[in-house]
Amino acid sequence: MVASAAREANAIIDQRAFSWTDLLAQFEVTLPPDVRVTTIQPRLERAGDFIVAIGVEARRAEDLDAFIEALETRGGFRNVLSIQEQANTAGLIQAVIEGAYLPPPRTPPGAGEGR
Repeated sequence: MVASAAREANAIIDQRAFSWTDLLAQFEVTLPPDVRVTTIQPRLERAGDFIVAIGVEARRAEDLDAFIEALETRGGFRNVLSIQEQANTAGLIQAVIEGAYLPPPRTPPGAGEGR
């Protein structure tokens, strides 16, 4: 009972530690010009991994592939896959990609401060 409550408390703390700023900064450096993000849905798995589902629209499949590759190459994500794709009436590819988000390590308060 106590272990279960501790796990639940730790999960809540981990969710509060999720940094939208860090995630959006990842997108800023990896997003090709012809791809746009439409939705972002992070979730915390039992194993402690943040899995992020990202809704995107792309002009070409190559642009979508470039985004997926860039997310993994920069080291911010692993196991990124397109889990849903379809063309809309405007000819854009609407897709949902999903991967394990690897947030940058947190620096403890006061670390790196000289005296």
